[in-house]
Formats: sequence, C-alpha cells, structure tokens
Amino acid sequence: MTTLDRARRWLDKQDAAISGQSGHDQTFHVACVLSHGFALGKHDAAALLAEFNGRCSPPWKEQELAHKLASALSAHHDKPRGFMLHNAPPASPAPRRGS
Repeated sequence: MTTLDRARRWLDKQDAAISGQSGHDQTFHVACVLSHGFALGKHDAAALLAEFNGRCSPPWKEQELAHKLASALSAHHDKPRGFMLHNAPPASPAPRRGS
C-alpha cells in the first residue's frame, strides 16, 4: 500500500469540516497530518486536501486551502515528520451512512 493510499484511507475516516463547528481547526488538522504526519509533498497533500474539501460545508475556496496547507507546512510540530507512517496501515473505511 502506498503512502497516498494510507493517507486517503485515514482521510476517509475524518469528519468533514463544517462552518461554525470548528471547521477551520478540522481542515488545518487534516492539512497538518497530510503534510507532516504522512510526509506528503505539497502537490500530493493539496490533491488529498481538495478531495476532503468536497465533504466540507461549505467547501473552502482554493486559495483558502492553499493558505491552510502553506501554514501546515511551515508550522512547528511536536511529532517527527512521517509519524503516521510508523503506525499500522488503517483498515478499509466502513461505508458512510447514506452511501
């Protein structure tokens, strides 16, 4: 399983960001884990963040996502880069309700 596959499976388990319900914090957290936790480059992290954005309500504008990702890439992190890769690969996500 590739790093992108592992990151996508993790992402599928994350709650969508919802305006008024800490949506910024959730999206920034996702950006941090993709870029730092899975050690993805800017391009791959941006692609997965855009996929996540499709579930957000309302979706973030492209420039807002780019800003969150840039902030995540430059943020100080307490865990080592790639820390999510040291965990066992996540199991396949359960089907979402309503799917």
